[in-house]
Amino acid sequence: MEGNEFKLLVDYVEEHQDEIRLPAGEPIDYEPQYKHFEELFLKKLSGKTLGMDIGIEDLDPEVKLAYAEYRLNYWRAVFEEAKESFGLKYAYFIYPSSEDHMIYFIDPAPEETEIDGEKYIVINLDIYEDPAKFPVMWEAWESGKNPGVFDEMNNEFGHVYTAYSPLWVGDEKIGMICADISVDAVDKAIATAVASQVAGSLLVLIIGLILIGFITKKVFINRIVQLESSVVKYGKEKDDSIAKTILEQENGSDEITSLSDHFAGMIVELKDYMTNLQKVTAEKERIGAELNVATQIQADMLPRIFPLFSNNTEFGLFATMDPAKEVGGDFYDFFLVDEDHIALVVADVSGKGVPAALFMVIAKTLIKNRTIMGGGPAEVLTEVNNQLCEGNEAELFVTVWLAIIDLNTGKGVAANAGHEHPAIRRKDGKFELIEYKHSPAVATMEG
Repeated sequence: MEGNEFKLLVDYVEEHQDEIRLPAGEPIDYEPQYKHFEELFLKKLSGKTLGMDIGIEDLDPEVKLAYAEYRLNYWRAVFEEAKESFGLKYAYFIYPSSEDHMIYFIDPAPEETEIDGEKYIVINLDIYEDPAKFPVMWEAWESGKNPGVFDEMNNEFGHVYTAYSPLWVGDEKIGMICADISVDAVDKAIATAVASQVAGSLLVLIIGLILIGFITKKVFINRIVQLESSVVKYGKEKDDSIAKTILEQENGSDEITSLSDHFAGMIVELKDYMTNLQKVTAEKERIGAELNVATQIQADMLPRIFPLFSNNTEFGLFATMDPAKEVGGDFYDFFLVDEDHIALVVADVSGKGVPAALFMVIAKTLIKNRTIMGGGPAEVLTEVNNQLCEGNEAELFVTVWLAIIDLNTGKGVAANAGHEHPAIRRKDGKFELIEYKHSPAVATMEG
């Protein structure tokens, strides 16, 4: 009955949100709306009982509007009390209105509007919620269950994790109960909530409610304090088995039981999240250490001690490279083909990371070995191309500029397989691009 009534309330408010008037301000008090509804009901439907003689959907429009205002403010008060009791930063109920938009049906901190000189809260505020910023929110809604992780953000409530629990009525998903939890301040928030409840119980004793009211409040307080005690213990010990204790302490079907169930679920989810975070962090550290070793190995493969050919005074060679990632496919090389010729290589493997680095090692080795065997740059790159095409299921390729220079004449021959044009520095200090016909990158196709 409660779930169906809540669903009817959501549907009605969506259709009549412009007619509903709830006063702005704190604290939330639903008694005026309840009294207004009760007066209208007795006036127009005297002698009948709601839920027995007449259903909510059969109420007179004026009575139905009064009932909706009363129930909406009642649920706002319930969420506000839950927020304060459990030390949450924010507790609310939302449901999607359109793509990437959420309706804030129950919002303890709503925007205000002024109508005829009176301030009222804005009903069903429609907010754009970026899926990239709130991925868990949309995952929870699409899956219809707790995703086991949280959205993490810094907002006006501080550094928080936001948890989402889809609400089902029968086979229909009608929205999500959401809570912002401050991890850093959980102990302080819980202590504040306990103090608030103790003050509330003292206030009940002072104003002297009748015995039945006092007993009802006392029972309510005991359940809240019991739950608070479990939460305080969790805050100190971080023992997720306390979630089982919370579930065992509640066996009813009211709002407090529902909140206990959800809070117990949040404890388990938070534990799983932190455990997974520790594993992911350890794995990242391991991978980082391995990548550092791989980076050093790759750097050691390239000529980096200069001058490299100390016996040759006719020329000087210097080179440097900063990879875009820890390891990658960019490389250079230079080596003596024989006593009269030197080879220069500048190349770039497609992609980045470990696959590109492995392909770079193969390409560098093949180019050097084939060049030393003899032949011009074009012939060398053609044969290396055919070798790299064999078994290249990853479809990687490498752009290469290869030049072989005669040390006696200073002249040379170069081939460019899809690489950038080289630049030469003239005597006047100006640089000039040397442009000539490109051939396809190496390992793109045989032939």
